[in-house]
Amino acid sequence: MADKLADQIQWLPPSWFPGRIGFCPSKAAWDRFMSKMKCDLAYPTTAGGCSWVDAESGYHILITLDDSPEGEGPYDHPGMLVHEAVHAFRYLCHHIGEREPSSEFEAYSIQHIHAGLLKGYRATRGKRP
Repeated sequence: MADKLADQIQWLPPSWFPGRIGFCPSKAAWDRFMSKMKCDLAYPTTAGGCSWVDAESGYHILITLDDSPEGEGPYDHPGMLVHEAVHAFRYLCHHIGEREPSSEFEAYSIQHIHAGLLKGYRATRGKRP
């Protein structure tokens, strides 16, 4: 199953978020999405990335991880997904004008984002961190 999904963005289910958040497992998935959105944003080359794409159809937050084998990169993948989930949450807060989110709102939101990203990671990379 992971091979089939390796080049497809794994979107989190709709929630309170005013945009879409997805785990982008590969450069091919990135390129296909950017072409569809008519956007020329370059694929991130960092260990992890959180990119915001604002298009006519709405805005989208894409999370990427490098292709280093789990445990061999500069950071572990589950930890990087938490790190990028925090960035995604901050983007969302900025978008809705929330300057001082409560600690519970922040914690539950990051938990929800991380769970969706981890599910997408497992579905596309075929690994269980």
